Amino acid sequence: MTMTRWITVPTLMAVAIVALAQQDAPPTLEEGLQRLDELELRSRCEEALALAEELVAAWPDSGRAHWWRGKMRWKVWLRREGVQRHDERAEVQPILDDYARAIELDPDVLEAHISPASLETWLDRDEDHSGRWRELADRCGDLIVADPDDPRPYYLRAGLLGRLGDDGGRAADLQRVVELDPDQARAWLSLGWALDAMERQDEAEEAWQRALDLEPDYLDAVFALVHLRNVEGDYQQALALCDRAGEISPGEIRCYNLRFGIYRSQGMPQRALAEAERLIEIAPELPDGYGLKAVALRSIGEDLEGAIAALDRQEELGGLEWSVAISRGNVYMDLGEHQRAIREFQRASELNRELSMPHWRMAQAHLELEQNEQAWAQLHLAREKAEALELFHTPWLDRLEAELREAMPEPPANTDDAQQTTDEGN
Repeated sequence: MTMTRWITVPTLMAVAIVALAQQDAPPTLEEGLQRLDELELRSRCEEALALAEELVAAWPDSGRAHWWRGKMRWKVWLRREGVQRHDERAEVQPILDDYARAIELDPDVLEAHISPASLETWLDRDEDHSGRWRELADRCGDLIVADPDDPRPYYLRAGLLGRLGDDGGRAADLQRVVELDPDQARAWLSLGWALDAMERQDEAEEAWQRALDLEPDYLDAVFALVHLRNVEGDYQQALALCDRAGEISPGEIRCYNLRFGIYRSQGMPQRALAEAERLIEIAPELPDGYGLKAVALRSIGEDLEGAIAALDRQEELGGLEWSVAISRGNVYMDLGEHQRAIREFQRASELNRELSMPHWRMAQAHLELEQNEQAWAQLHLAREKAEALELFHTPWLDRLEAELREAMPEPPANTDDAQQTTDEGN
């Protein structure tokens, strides 16, 4: 079956959608696909996955049904991304199987080719996938030549060009999409992000607002405007938009994360703490809320032991990440437990050897312990790694060096020896 239409089809009338939700048996395939589209716009991914399962059971030879099930499985899985995993590839294999089945049933569903490529890129984050993106973009180009009035390949190529860093080409393709299909809310949302990347914020806002005009409950468009209001410093409007998102999708995790960030940036740690605790209440199995709680408790300066407990719980649920180790080291510094802080910063540096921050913080801890040679060694490493990351303006390192020179005017002759002493001490 050759597919020449959008996978993401326009939504049904609200009355029809309500009727669909009340049916026990699966709807017709086309109605079911439209209902999936509607549920995804509202980020109701668990409901969408359940419906996709019904559609695959009822229409096992539909490539689109398999593609949607794989897509929704992926979105639901990503929502639990923070949960500790032992074999990511094995866990996502059913998703890859859905995409493979979709291609087998309908090779012309180009989305089913792009989706596994996106998933493989996520799994192999350190690999260069640009060749694969370019190949898929060229396939979209062939479809455009064959039918220049079909918006679908422009939309798909735009996403691929974005991955290749071509924001201008991405925006041009999306402009063509909205010319051909001005009622496609997803295209307006994507166009807004392309324009935002090109620092054309006024045009980005117009695109996002157009997406919301078309789909008033389009959650990602609401969050796009939250992003813009945060950039502008209009935090009250950003909070109001978060409330709107919460009305569209009660319990939406992004609302709590965004409100937390706003309150913290505005010097309101108690309110930030309240958001973190609400997030833990609605999603106790996810590590995010515990990390936010630790940050808030540290900002308040009270119950630092509670901050350590929250970070321990974050590690228990999500595994040890370098950010967790740094956060815990920071709390130990506040508690005056500098040796324990050094151990945490050392763990962070081992988990991510490109970072400058763990060495900067170790240097501070060594200085507090009057271990000046080790402090110089860590400062030397912090500068090396900062330069490797092209961070040439580093006033925090300059301030630390000034403090260190008061204690020890000149660094030791061989910082490598001092570094070895540091490692042995840990």
